[in-house]
Amino acid sequence: MYLCLIVTILYEKIIVVMRKLIVFLFASFITFFVVASNPNVSKQVTVNGIQYYQYTVQKSEGFYAISTKFGVTQDDIILANPSTKEGLRVGQEILIPIKTEAKKENYLLHTVEKGETVFSISQKYKISKEEIYSLNPETKEVLKIGSTIKIKSNATTENKPTNPSPTSIPQKTSVTDKPIQQISDNNKENTYIEHKVRRRETLYSISELYDVEIDAIIKENPSVVNGLIVRSILRIPMGKKVQQVEAITEKAFEEKPIAPIPQTSVVANKQDKKTHIKIAVLMPFELEATVRDAGMDRFVEFYQGILIATDSLAKHGITIEVEAHDIGKTQNQLTKTLGIPSLKEVDIIFGPAYSSQIPALANFAKLHKIKLVVPFSPTVPEIESNEYLYQVITPQSDLHTSIAKEFSKVFSNKLVYFLQPRKDNLQDKKEFVNQLKVAFNQNKVSYRTGFLGDFSASRLDSIANSTNKELVLIVPSTNLVVVTQLSNMIQSVQSSSIRIFSFSEWHQLQIQDLYQLPHYTYTNYYIDFKDSNIHAFFTKLRNTYGIAGTQSVPNYALLGYDLANYFIGLLSNYGSNFESKLQEKNNGLLQMNLQFEKVSVNGGYQNKGIFLQSYDQQGITTLK
Repeated sequence: MYLCLIVTILYEKIIVVMRKLIVFLFASFITFFVVASNPNVSKQVTVNGIQYYQYTVQKSEGFYAISTKFGVTQDDIILANPSTKEGLRVGQEILIPIKTEAKKENYLLHTVEKGETVFSISQKYKISKEEIYSLNPETKEVLKIGSTIKIKSNATTENKPTNPSPTSIPQKTSVTDKPIQQISDNNKENTYIEHKVRRRETLYSISELYDVEIDAIIKENPSVVNGLIVRSILRIPMGKKVQQVEAITEKAFEEKPIAPIPQTSVVANKQDKKTHIKIAVLMPFELEATVRDAGMDRFVEFYQGILIATDSLAKHGITIEVEAHDIGKTQNQLTKTLGIPSLKEVDIIFGPAYSSQIPALANFAKLHKIKLVVPFSPTVPEIESNEYLYQVITPQSDLHTSIAKEFSKVFSNKLVYFLQPRKDNLQDKKEFVNQLKVAFNQNKVSYRTGFLGDFSASRLDSIANSTNKELVLIVPSTNLVVVTQLSNMIQSVQSSSIRIFSFSEWHQLQIQDLYQLPHYTYTNYYIDFKDSNIHAFFTKLRNTYGIAGTQSVPNYALLGYDLANYFIGLLSNYGSNFESKLQEKNNGLLQMNLQFEKVSVNGGYQNKGIFLQSYDQQGITTLK
């Protein structure tokens, strides 16, 4: 008995020693394998007790390629090599931290099903994608149907999914009623939000954005004393002001109407309404590109605007399933995407960004009877023969008739003078002027025609003083010399009843003195930055995705919001056959005036919505 006990103890000790030996040999093998398979690894070094590979950067290698090769993050590399914050150089010697074997954890096994993505799985178990990648590195490259992946054992499927990250495009996600994401740290009393550092941002600009002290940001993020790293995540403490703004934002979005139906409209039949809507966003996100241009970021912002709209709509009991696909810029990438089975089942598609991809996507939409909203391209030849197409940006030439019709109403009690340049080739707006004259004749608007060179400030004052009508001057040109001639003439005008009709192209000429007189104009986009709903939108954009959004016009995030709000609202209220309701006014739009009209019997729809505006020193007044 005693002998058996000794043998058992010795056996157990041998097993422990063998296990340690196996672990050591395995770790040694991994180290040897990494060095052997990477001839650019010269040796291993130890710095401050931490082991590193000494690696030589090769041609065309970036952070993504190197981090993938060694299974580390970009932040790991920059932390070990502060000089790389400005970028990598060919031949540069850098240190790569050697990943040691982590403590063994219990985990669940998940079998990948058809249609699942890393994102959808992370949402299901309420964990981050990075946690899946850490246990299953191969999923960074491909996620195979039927394969088994590891999930941390403390994951749960009971919690609601968090908001999608702005820099990861989920293949499929369901949107339900959920608040702005806030993160509570159990070890700290204060609540904070996450901010993703963008190019050209500084600690000062971020502190101004959130109205917090720079010291407070540094306290939460000690590493920033060495400089900000683009795309790194900062913890921003939430002061009282930020919390108040969030409260206002939530209230504003809860009260925002969804494609409201005028009281005089016929209420849709219950069977026509849709409570579960599937949409797809097909854009050239190119998130893995080593060099990103501004256009790529705008497409991501467009998608973020769509997600904010779906989040707002979900508060009204609508279930919205969103698919987002990176289709790049080539036909091959689009063709691969169109082969995804779930894409045939969506109700509406937003995309593409480039006109070269429109024909294939338009054919796909027509074949499967899916609404296709083309958000950016002003050239869509397929619109004439495809009833499933919706063109958002209509060419100016196609808007002339509707613009002329509307301004003929505005100018019904005014006296209009067309002041033409003598050279016909300088009248690039002649076609539009002809449309105006037709509309003026139909609505009996008073107008005269003359040459710009025959007029002076004193003559204009004389005409204005001889009539009790407002005098409107229209010069049908965007030529710099012609418009400058007009600007010089009006500097000496004394009458207060003279206005200029201006074209949007004039803004690009940057003739400051041109705007001393009041103007009439029109535009496809308009953002009233004093509107509380606009403030609420940008606050939610910042709090949800950690960015303030570019406040230029047009704004891509607002464009995504408006289009999603408009079309999902129509689908929800009237079902798939909502064409007869396109002319109904939508008060929930923030930047666009969407009014789609059918282009032909068998064709699609063009947006003819515009803003007619009048502006002077007091500001802008929207006439329509």
